[in-house]
Amino acid sequence: MTEKELEKLFRKKFEGRTFEFNPAAWEGAEKLIVQGERRKRRRVIASWSAAASVALIGGLMSWNAMTTPESPANNAVAWPSMEANADVETIASQSESTPSRNVGGEPADASSPQVESRSGGDESSASTTSLASHASSIRGRSDQSSSETSFARAEMSDNMSFESQELLVVDAKSYTYRADELALAGLTESDESMMYEIADVSAVNEFDERSEEEVINRPRHSVKPWTVAVEGGVNMTSMTGGARGMTPSYYGGGLVNYSLNDTWGVQSGLTYARRSSFGDSRASSTVDYGFGSTRIDVTVQSKWVDYLELPVSATYAFGDHQLEAGIYAAYKLMGMSKVTRTTEATNARSTTDTYLAQDTDDDNSDFDMGLQMGYAYRVSDRWKITANGVVGLTDGFAFENSGNNQHLQFRLGGRYMLW
Repeated sequence: MTEKELEKLFRKKFEGRTFEFNPAAWEGAEKLIVQGERRKRRRVIASWSAAASVALIGGLMSWNAMTTPESPANNAVAWPSMEANADVETIASQSESTPSRNVGGEPADASSPQVESRSGGDESSASTTSLASHASSIRGRSDQSSSETSFARAEMSDNMSFESQELLVVDAKSYTYRADELALAGLTESDESMMYEIADVSAVNEFDERSEEEVINRPRHSVKPWTVAVEGGVNMTSMTGGARGMTPSYYGGGLVNYSLNDTWGVQSGLTYARRSSFGDSRASSTVDYGFGSTRIDVTVQSKWVDYLELPVSATYAFGDHQLEAGIYAAYKLMGMSKVTRTTEATNARSTTDTYLAQDTDDDNSDFDMGLQMGYAYRVSDRWKITANGVVGLTDGFAFENSGNNQHLQFRLGGRYMLW
């Protein structure tokens, strides 16, 4: 507000009144008017920032809900391979087409119907010759697969659970149709043990293939959409243009993270932070009584100020690392200042009083906003080590002739994941 505007405002308010001009009163009134205008401006900025943040989070959540596919059930293959389905159909067709016989070539039941050949005995002899050659090839591979059988059984006994062993038994039974082929080829009961060993090896191989398909086709991560954490640590803080320099302090608060997918997310919360203030500021006033005067000098050394921050950040996670970047809005709660008051009067000794003043009506700005960037490293499932940098964009100290003063903060702390 310019001097002409202030003069018009005062003339309008005091029109028709008689008053004596007082420079101290004029300066105090000007300061109150300027602070009021700044408060109005900060409230408008804060309301628009909050509305934009809520709209952004709502839009991201709606977009994620429309684009995220449904997760498969637990222990279910998300995309079953066509090869596994083809193998199952082939085994089923071979089991249906092969007659059930015991070892030795005799029928399983005398009353069971026999399948008649359409082309006579030649087809039967050809089938027997084919099965005999198939059995000899299986017997030839038995020696080669003996070492693989012992290794598979040792691995099965050491690393597989009870449920997996039951699954192997079921898979081994699905290969019993080979016993019928061996019986038709003229093999004896002494070859039955070899048949079961081959069936065990085949069952182990197929179980391993199915396990690999499940690992490949199943989604890689199971990300919780909502996580809640608490964070706190050391806050190294200063104010540009101030007299205190970098001052150690502390901060703490709670965070809520919403995961859009495996890597991207939105994070917000509330943080209580103690910051360094500007430092020294001076003011003086003189009262003239006609027969004497009194001069009062006041020196205020603002030490620290407390703010309640509302951050909104976008997060990007890769492995055990997480990057964070966003904005924040803060509201001043209270401050602490060291006040030195010196009074000099005519025909009287000067007195000096020093005390600490804790209030919210000081020269520190009531509202602050700026940018923040952070990094988090996951030590365990619950703990993370964090580092954050915060830069203010508004004037943090509204004292005359103090310039533009921004808050600077560097934070190092720990984050504990509640759920």
